[in-house]
Amino acid sequence: MYDEKLLEELKNLEAEIQFPSFDFDNAYALGTALREAGKKAPKPISVRIVLDGMIVYQSFLPGTNESNYNWMDKKQRTVEKCHTCSLRAAVERELYGVKEDWQNDETNYAFCGGGFPIFVDGEFKGAAIISGLPHLEDHRLLTQTVKEYWKAV
Repeated sequence: MYDEKLLEELKNLEAEIQFPSFDFDNAYALGTALREAGKKAPKPISVRIVLDGMIVYQSFLPGTNESNYNWMDKKQRTVEKCHTCSLRAAVERELYGVKEDWQNDETNYAFCGGGFPIFVDGEFKGAAIISGLPHLEDHRLLTQTVKEYWKAV
């Protein structure tokens, strides 16, 4: 399903989107932008922004539920473990196989799109996460909105 070309695209996107700074106000602004983008999506989404290990923004559009919350937890753990997007974790696992025990733990980690790392000047600071769409659509909506926000700051 996945290939090296996709992996390179994900790596390049992660390397490109590096914030000069990112604080609670940025988290609120990015979270709100994701929520607004989600209102136009074909299905409702939930949104979470994590900064320095704290959930600093979280929102659920009508029609989301506990399942979305649980998926965001799993995506958050994946991004925090890898410091990469959750889709990249899925691609690497498929292409290279399981290298560590946690990669077999689908109860606590998500190997799908919907989680993206927040880097400030090369340092991992947190994650932007959405849940509610098919996972590649989660990835597209998330990364498109994060990139638009990054370009604007």
